[in-house]
Amino acid sequence: MKILMTCDKAINKASEAQKIRNRRKPAWLRNKTLASEEEVEEEVEEEEEKEEEEEEEEEEVTEEICKRDGTVNSFVLPPSNYQSTNSNKCELSPVNAKSTTVNFPLQTVEEFEEFERNLVESLKVQKFYINEIKMIGGSDAGKFTRATLRFLMSNQLAIKYSWSGQRNTLKFQTTRISQLIVETISKMKNVPKNDIGIFVKKWLQHASDRIKKKT
Repeated sequence: MKILMTCDKAINKASEAQKIRNRRKPAWLRNKTLASEEEVEEEVEEEEEKEEEEEEEEEEVTEEICKRDGTVNSFVLPPSNYQSTNSNKCELSPVNAKSTTVNFPLQTVEEFEEFERNLVESLKVQKFYINEIKMIGGSDAGKFTRATLRFLMSNQLAIKYSWSGQRNTLKFQTTRISQLIVETISKMKNVPKNDIGIFVKKWLQHASDRIKKKT
């Protein structure tokens, strides 16, 4: 009887330990109990490659339409004297009502830093950008994140950044742009922020590969 009780306790402890290990994993790893993390990584990379091929086709079509119509993806920042009278209606003061237009995807570090400054200095601009992220959308958190980043910056700009700023790259993780992307998608898809961070990290890491595929 004592031996059985000891075995039960050992099983319970092992089960609790596994639960703790699972909590430390991203959500997309927790359900893969029969596969190794390496296998899951390979599976995710294969899915991303297929998705990237589809996205490249979509980008080519979008570029052709933009060239034909003379249009670009743009984001109009509210002027400094922007006033919101209620949640559904926004008004501009007639005096010095000046707006700034940001064209996406951002192409240079200077453009990125200027947009970052606008976000840091103005809660109104942050609200505008959050709404823009929500409009991009995606069927799952990974696709949502990649679509948002693809809208934000070109691959040529992305290779200059990494999640944690390693290997002579600029740190993306601590920017207000990054924080808004992670927070917004995490809330909309009910996914932990750490998981969104992993998607961002991977997308930045593969920027050079995407450039090579296009050349």
